[in-house]
Amino acid sequence: MVAGSLVGFQRVAGRRISWFSAIGSRRSHLVSQMLRCGERFVVAALVFTGGFCAILIGQFIFDDYPYSGDEWSYLLQAKIFSQGRLHTDSPAHPRFFDVWGMVNNGKFYAWAPPGWPLLLTSGILLQVPWLVNPVIGALTLLSVYRLGRLVYNAPVALLAVFFMLLSPFFLLHSASYFAHSSSLLFISLFVFFCARGIERNAHRDLLWAGLCGSMSFLIRPFDQMVAFCPLGAYLLLLALRGRLAVRQLAWFAIGHGLGVILLLGYNFLQTGHPLTMGYHVGSGQSLFELHLPGRHFIAEYFLHLLVWAFPLMPPLALLYSVWLGETWAKSPSERRWDALLLLMFLSNVLGYAFVPFHHWAGYGPRYYYASFFALALLGARGAIALLDRLKRRWPAGEGLGLGAAALGICSALSLFWVFPVKLADAHRSIVARQTLYEMVERMQLANAVIFIRYIGGDFQPWNLTRNPPDFRGKVLYVHDLEGMNHLLIGQYPGRKFFLYEYDETKPPILRPLVSDEAVRPDG
Repeated sequence: MVAGSLVGFQRVAGRRISWFSAIGSRRSHLVSQMLRCGERFVVAALVFTGGFCAILIGQFIFDDYPYSGDEWSYLLQAKIFSQGRLHTDSPAHPRFFDVWGMVNNGKFYAWAPPGWPLLLTSGILLQVPWLVNPVIGALTLLSVYRLGRLVYNAPVALLAVFFMLLSPFFLLHSASYFAHSSSLLFISLFVFFCARGIERNAHRDLLWAGLCGSMSFLIRPFDQMVAFCPLGAYLLLLALRGRLAVRQLAWFAIGHGLGVILLLGYNFLQTGHPLTMGYHVGSGQSLFELHLPGRHFIAEYFLHLLVWAFPLMPPLALLYSVWLGETWAKSPSERRWDALLLLMFLSNVLGYAFVPFHHWAGYGPRYYYASFFALALLGARGAIALLDRLKRRWPAGEGLGLGAAALGICSALSLFWVFPVKLADAHRSIVARQTLYEMVERMQLANAVIFIRYIGGDFQPWNLTRNPPDFRGKVLYVHDLEGMNHLLIGQYPGRKFFLYEYDETKPPILRPLVSDEAVRPDG
């Protein structure tokens, strides 16, 4: 696309006034008109648009439905927290009620760390859980803008926000119940306060950086660890060189250590051991493996990142890091943050190579989501550096017009092709997952128990056994354990019993359970 534009431009380069110079002139006029309204107004408009679009996607595309088992487990744990408890008691015959992402061994609680469910609890208490992530997404845009404004300048900050806003990767996560959005917010705040503490030599900012790091650690510990490694190493280097006071480093360590202590305490209360997380109890799998099982997914993740991010943003970030950044004049401070942001993204990629599970239960390569802000800022730096080279090559305005045309084409591709395709795919998948619950509502079932029998498909029954944390819903969804079903039937006298045969390749079947079929011990 860009190559074709360059060829076309060469044919008209000799003209005094070209199409691209006209586009560049109009683009400059438009930008000047926007900034005349005030930079703060533009930022507020972008932030509001991000939050509002996330709400629309969550309500009308996702149907306010937690698509994955992870999302449902966060919502369940938030409901448990809203009752003032860390866990509830498992029901009688707990195997029938096993659900993805939840420990169910006498105690019933989420595998996940407590940070995101705790934030989601505010939405439960206010009866607007669907609003929490869109607000977090909007605040993330503001945080990225402030970071870009601090370490670079206003054009880079605004362009990075624009890239994120037009990325399905960002907006679909901001509309979901995934924990990744809150992780991204607090990691970007962690980096922002670190940057301000370093640039201004402020003690309080490093304390705030540590506290934001603590919150990120309580949400997704590994995300924070991979972000902490390059930045923590740099802080230590500054301290060793005498450019950062030991007292400042101590404040940072105190703030960050708080999250570690809280997570260890939470683990102890839930599992009985501070180093044993709910994930270890619920899944029995290792979180990390030294032979780098995730290395096989790196190329696939990068390809998906190209599709899910704003078109050309990842290539621009790469181009800037390996070429344009070396030729574009920058201050030492900007050069330092270029390197740190690149290291944070690479640390994210390398860190998740140790993680064994990389299935696609989400919206894009979600394990790279925590460093998406770094990619957006580097992409914005690359775009402006490339534009600067074009302006020097063609000072009459054609270079500026070429850049404006490329940006417009990429925006159109994102808005009129990538977004519609991704939104349609997401809605189609969510509608398929809701089939059972829609059938129950259509049949007006009440005081019933539905046994879910898995026939075929990639969505396992433990993602469908969705019940309130007290297991007292008017309709209970349980696993079909065949010869053991009579045990649960005896536990709920007076209820009606149904069998749901789940096969994604065929029309679903929901039928009353025949008495002989239900109680026969041999199935």
